[in-house]
Amino acid sequence: MKYQVGDTIEYIIGDGNTRRVYVQSREADIKNGHRGFTGVLVDFGQFDAEPESYLEVWGYDYQIVAVFNNRYRLT
Repeated sequence: MKYQVGDTIEYIIGDGNTRRVYVQSREADIKNGHRGFTGVLVDFGQFDAEPESYLEVWGYDYQIVAVFNNRYRLT
């Protein structure tokens, strides 16, 4: 799925739930030789808080189910 730093993505985590994340970086090898991303969760109103309190996460590209740019769903 095509996405870039600054996009908001939605991805599926191990328990089947989804998370919405603001992408901070794309990585060629996030873990175990797989492409992925790092970012901060956007579902908990974190952007109203101090940057130190953001919950940072990472995931694999194959977990991404949707990409949003400027609040519009691209995929």
